[in-house]
Amino acid sequence: MRLLASVFLVAFTACASEPSSSAQPGRPVAHPVLLELFTSQGCSSCPPADALLRSVGHAGAIAGVPVIPLAFHVDYWNRLGWTDPFSSPRWSARQRRYARQVAAGRVYTPQLVVNGRAHVVGSDRRGIAGLVKRQAARGGALVVRAKLDVARSRARVRVHVPRLDKKHHFELVVALYESGLRTRVPRGENAGRQLFDDYVVRDLRAGPAAHDNTVVFALDRTWRTSKLGAVAWLRDARSQAVMGVVRAVR
Repeated sequence: MRLLASVFLVAFTACASEPSSSAQPGRPVAHPVLLELFTSQGCSSCPPADALLRSVGHAGAIAGVPVIPLAFHVDYWNRLGWTDPFSSPRWSARQRRYARQVAAGRVYTPQLVVNGRAHVVGSDRRGIAGLVKRQAARGGALVVRAKLDVARSRARVRVHVPRLDKKHHFELVVALYESGLRTRVPRGENAGRQLFDDYVVRDLRAGPAAHDNTVVFALDRTWRTSKLGAVAWLRDARSQAVMGVVRAVR
């Protein structure tokens, strides 16, 4: 572990939200839990966390609880020999905000934030499972639904959220991600390795939540549209705590 100081289309293509629960007869509904991994290709401690996120994401659950993963590649490792092609100062700033709120100011890679409420080392499977179960036990998650359409140079995400209590200030966050990424790293701590990355956040929008929302992303021509997905979640504007999350794929 490394510590550092610190609108709608006329028709939508066939796509839908993934199931929002893994309920079985006689069992309570388990709402999805959001996993946000802060990682870097320049960090030798990060590939195990990236692999765990990929494994958990493909399984769709950990400790019996459905999870939705995202990977935010930070840029503060870039000065140490290798510039992560997926990194952004936006994601580093996002991590710092979380650090102030849930991590007593600690900023490190790989750091994983669970439902915007708690953090753990991103390669610690047991620790992640424990936090996920505790978040699931809180219950009361709001059900969010979303559809994704990718056409030509744009991706459109339509998000439907419940009627919200006006006494609370909720924000809607929508992330566009890409999976199936491979990178040969010639320099830095991972020199000579081929790295595999899934759920890599390419763009993110946030704003006041309405009952029905449409978010439009401009696509870079280097992104493979067949590997794109979207995640939408409601959060408490003050605490950043996730109140409901859903993933939409093509």
